[in-house]
Amino acid sequence: LMRLHRLRTEAQVVSTLVAFTFERHDTGDSLYEQVRRMRRSLDLAWAFDTPQRHVLVMLLPLAGPPALEGFLLRIENGLRQQFDTDFAQGHVGVHTVMLDDTEAARTLDELLARARVPSHPALAEQPA
Repeated sequence: LMRLHRLRTEAQVVSTLVAFTFERHDTGDSLYEQVRRMRRSLDLAWAFDTPQRHVLVMLLPLAGPPALEGFLLRIENGLRQQFDTDFAQGHVGVHTVMLDDTEAARTLDELLARARVPSHPALAEQPA
């Protein structure tokens, strides 16, 4: 995250953070596992649980607005094909932020706050 932030500030290379949240019940569990499997090989992912939700934070390196739009469309289409649902019907929270000149840790904290998820020690560890 810090390296990509540096790339953004020094070379204007855009990367994106996405936080997905899923309710903890049978359907939410299945949607969560499906989205975890759909990440691109270039993406980094951190997964953790809160008492109410599964949380999946993904860092999409070198992904600006068009790449983010395509990524989210691919994920949602996968949920439609597999479960006949979309983000709204499946109660999947989707929160995004482009890395900018703001300190990377602050950007992550703000993203998690928007997703109503407290910061988590798993995010300081290696991605899943």
